[in-house]
Amino acid sequence: MTRKTTRDDSSQEVSNVESSESNRSDIHGDLTGFQRDLLLEAARFYDANGYYPKGVALKESVEEYYGEEIFHGRLYTNLDTLVEKGLVEKAERDRRTNEYQVTDAGWEALAARRDRIVDAVPGGAD
Repeated sequence: MTRKTTRDDSSQEVSNVESSESNRSDIHGDLTGFQRDLLLEAARFYDANGYYPKGVALKESVEEYYGEEIFHGRLYTNLDTLVEKGLVEKAERDRRTNEYQVTDAGWEALAARRDRIVDAVPGGAD
């Protein structure tokens, strides 16, 4: 199942999703840094554009963040891992193009990571 948000309500909805099932929060620690960044970029892309990203759009977004080329093999292997872990759902947009939707479990993992960061930053919760 996926969850749709808008920029105006994303913080509130992520908080609501997070409280629904705290045992999924540990899955974020099982991801590589690149997989965490892909998950975050998929969420950011939807939030900014109102539709789910294609693999190419995620590739461009991650390349911009990393400042280097990301090869297709690396991108799609890691997207497949996020799909296998239930954090992202792959849906066919047309015969040649897939889009990647963050699932409820993916939003929960992002919310748990956000909370860890807030707890680690002095004054982060204020």
